[in-house]
Amino acid sequence: AKKKAKPTGAGNDGRGVEHYLKPLTSAALLRLSDHSSADDFVNRRMALAKALLTSDPRFDMLTKTQTVSSILMLERNVSEKLQGFEKQQVLELWDSYVTFLEEQIIKAKNLHSATSFIELMYKLAKKDLSAAPAEQARRVA
Repeated sequence: AKKKAKPTGAGNDGRGVEHYLKPLTSAALLRLSDHSSADDFVNRRMALAKALLTSDPRFDMLTKTQTVSSILMLERNVSEKLQGFEKQQVLELWDSYVTFLEEQIIKAKNLHSATSFIELMYKLAKKDLSAAPAEQARRVA
């Protein structure tokens, strides 16, 4: 069973305890991105992803969540199930994501910062290659 987090200042050292806000924050972010209309699907999801990734490109790893991956629809079996218009929106989202990553790599002040965004681009290309039929697999790469 998970231990409940103690309020700040109540002797909680933070180890082995899930914070109250983690599940609430994750749920709120996903609700925000899910309530986007067809017209702003890409823009809303990219705005959320940019905000999180510019704070730290390793956001998902540091928070031990799949928040950014969920927003960008990079989760396993999600994008593969989509058809038609929805699939096209995901492809537009990924194209916008690649453009964002390219901009961040160019703007990076040091090699470490650039490498973090290069790793995210690699992860997207790997996802795209594993999910697409052979004739379409070079779309993002």
